Amino acid sequence: MRFDFPPDLFRRAHLWIALIFAAPFFVVFTTGVVLSLAPVTQALSISPGELAPGRLAALIARHDPDARASGLLVDHAAGALVLEQAGKGGTMEIDLQSGEIVARTSMWRRVVAFAKELHRRFLIHTNVPTLACGFAMLGLAALGLLMGFVRPRNNPSGWHKTIAWILLPVLVLSPLTGVLDGLHVTFGGGNARVARSESLSLVEALGRVEARFDPATIYSVSSGRRGGFARVFDNGELRGWTISRDAIAPAPGNWPRAIHEGTWSAVMAGGLNLIASLAMLALLATGLLIWSRRMARRRANRARGAGSNALTRRARDLNPDFISRPL
Repeated sequence: MRFDFPPDLFRRAHLWIALIFAAPFFVVFTTGVVLSLAPVTQALSISPGELAPGRLAALIARHDPDARASGLLVDHAAGALVLEQAGKGGTMEIDLQSGEIVARTSMWRRVVAFAKELHRRFLIHTNVPTLACGFAMLGLAALGLLMGFVRPRNNPSGWHKTIAWILLPVLVLSPLTGVLDGLHVTFGGGNARVARSESLSLVEALGRVEARFDPATIYSVSSGRRGGFARVFDNGELRGWTISRDAIAPAPGNWPRAIHEGTWSAVMAGGLNLIASLAMLALLATGLLIWSRRMARRRANRARGAGSNALTRRARDLNPDFISRPL
């Protein structure tokens, strides 16, 4: 059985998907640029040996004497320790050098936090819009392949096709891993937060991490009734570790998330994610430019056609024997 598709079917489908998702795409791509830079700035700001063992625990004891904090985050770029309290207790930011509470959160951390929430859930506490964007991007890539390769030219259409074909693997991998992560597919033997049973305080969990790693490489530590969890920069990779009273062990891998967030190699992967985000923005811009120019040409052609018809009718009124011929 043979199916004959209209010659412009794939192009029209490509166009309408892009137009429908243009605004969500812009949000995802621009926040992707910010989130691509986040692990890079953190990794490049780490100085091994900069934090003495016990420094973080001393700051926790000083500013959280009631042990209300359930997690901490070390913002290496801002040089700050962020304590996160359980429930809706909020956060407390402490300068690592002076040991004093910071009155105002750094602008970069606020931008990253806002971009992360917008990128993942569009501020509506569900990842459905982001998943829809991911599937739409994969659909656009498939339609682009079905339209075939066309020799690029020095115009918006040529730029669009050149970017898409040269960076095709990166442009497909980014939404694919985002969709898999959103669907909780890990390829790592289960969820990363497993096999924790004993209650640990934040200081106890931090002590076990510091016993194994340089304190300057710690990114985050959390604790609770089921043990603890830590994320540490280990040879350029931001890795997860489960913490118990007896041991600290690598957490089950989550390859889609590691690839999508660029944590498998903070600097290199962050750079690739930045290229992918900028390329997607360029594709969106050139695609909209192609569409707008095409619409402008159609309006101009309709206007010329309407003007030609008006002249023909006027000539026929003046001369009944007038025979119109195509120009």
